Amino acid sequence: MIALALRAFARTWPALLAWFLAGWTVRLLLLRLAGWAAENIDPLVGQLILPLAVLARLASYIGMFLVLRPVLAHFERLEQFADRTVPGAPRGFFATWAATLNTSILPFFLIYAAWGLIADDAYAYSAASLDQMVLDFDAPVGPVETPLDTPLSFATVAIVVVAFTLRRLIARFATKLPAWIGAITVYLEAVWIITALSFIGQLLAGVPDWLASRRMFAWAVNGWEQWRESLDWVRAIGDGIAWIAQQLGDVVAQPLAWLTLAAIVLAGALPLARRTRSRRRTRLDAARVSATRRWRRIGPRTRRILMLPLNGIVERWQPIGTALRLIWRAGPLAMGFYVLAFGVLTVASAWLGWAAYHAVGPHELSWFAALDQPISLVIDTIVFPLQLCLVAAAFDRCLRALDETVTTPAAELAEIHPTP
Repeated sequence: MIALALRAFARTWPALLAWFLAGWTVRLLLLRLAGWAAENIDPLVGQLILPLAVLARLASYIGMFLVLRPVLAHFERLEQFADRTVPGAPRGFFATWAATLNTSILPFFLIYAAWGLIADDAYAYSAASLDQMVLDFDAPVGPVETPLDTPLSFATVAIVVVAFTLRRLIARFATKLPAWIGAITVYLEAVWIITALSFIGQLLAGVPDWLASRRMFAWAVNGWEQWRESLDWVRAIGDGIAWIAQQLGDVVAQPLAWLTLAAIVLAGALPLARRTRSRRRTRLDAARVSATRRWRRIGPRTRRILMLPLNGIVERWQPIGTALRLIWRAGPLAMGFYVLAFGVLTVASAWLGWAAYHAVGPHELSWFAALDQPISLVIDTIVFPLQLCLVAAAFDRCLRALDETVTTPAAELAEIHPTP
């Protein structure tokens, strides 16, 4: 896995660097534009531009994964087989990139939220707005509002509802619409997901205070706090569990989430598009056939009404489930080694920053403030492409494990693209 990651980095680093810098530059410019719009027009306008900055980062990551395709031996074997057996294959690089962008939005935002990158973008957007603020010294003194001070209101809820509804309508009539409508679909998906995640964060942040203010739960909340403060061992156990959970999230969940995203992106790049049906029959297949038979006994109009809230949800989550099954096949030893290597690269980023600051020597604080972002960018251009090469190599290892249990390429493609 390490040898493949290093070989991939050596062969593709110019293209990886180009995609990374392109995404970094476009994201920075869009954050500045969103901050300017929030300050000079309305914070809601800025929040409508903010998803474009997030999509710029996602688009660059997908481009980097697709650049790594020819280096992955097991993936390349499947892709060549699919090119020979699927009519109209292969697709061009940018056609594959555009098609993969839409299917990768949901898992990418899950990683984005779990890693705290959405909060980083929100803070950068707020800072860009404050940097471009025009101060009016004659205005009355009052509380300072930032672009992040957009509460749950009718306008913000309307943004989520309209974006989600338009997204569903476009998906329903996609075959009758021109191809460029796909870009609008991706944007609408990003708008409603980001805004909904912001709402969920605001609601969850107020849950402890709400529970403490309710008579039904106040006794339990206050009792737990008193018990925690009076018994040292309870506080120690609680702090230890919280610390372990945080470390597991950073050390284990993050690399596995990146591997899931790589599996979704690279599997979506295969020309075979979810039309291959596995020939294996299991009890689950029999149960599904039986349930389908009962479902079809219901009238078509009733089925459409019942499925209206769920349309697209199963299709969105199915690639994530398939990716997790592929990761599970690789086994704990290979995945444990991958998690360890990913953690080493993450720590290496911090050590490179330490070495860079010690190499330049002591300077005034303003000097370091000016060079902080350039130094961080240089370190990211070294470490992050290496991390993505490692993630791609780990995905190729998952395909190798699949190849050891499934004998034919057609059966492997059926595992990667199961029938919905």
